[in-house]
Amino acid sequence: MSMTDAVEGSGPLSALIGERFSGVGQAAGMGVFEFGVDLTDVDPELGVGSRGAKYALHVQCAFRLTRNGFVVLGSTDQRWLGKGGSGSQSMFDVRAQAIDGALAKSPHIVVREISLSGHGDLGIILTNGVGIDIFIDSSRPSEQWRFLQRFGEHLIFPGRRGGE
Repeated sequence: MSMTDAVEGSGPLSALIGERFSGVGQAAGMGVFEFGVDLTDVDPELGVGSRGAKYALHVQCAFRLTRNGFVVLGSTDQRWLGKGGSGSQSMFDVRAQAIDGALAKSPHIVVREISLSGHGDLGIILTNGVGIDIFIDSSRPSEQWRFLQRFGEHLIFPGRRGGE
């Protein structure tokens, strides 16, 4: 499958169209964008539960979340320490928490359109003037972003597919 196929027709990324933008956060230095309803699954062998949104994007390269032409949250905000409190929270964490609170309220923000450039940049246009831009900023051939369907297959850029 080509990367162009990933957003067209029945490609994996096209599954996001019409899904609710449900959360933003970070894990292990990656940006995490979540879409769709929360799902819960229990591993029958281990008895361990797992919960998360139906779809997620894990982003290791540069990204930004915008609203009405202004950057609301960016990848380098992870290195900007927040003021007050224990000082262990970054501005990314502070802003992500506020954004998650807003995403929980109606009207919900929904994915309208997705574009993918030939070199792996993703553009996600949502309702209410919101956009997510993910752009490759390294020549290294390592993973830049990963689209996953919870409990399903992953699409990894650059160019491979994998499962959990």
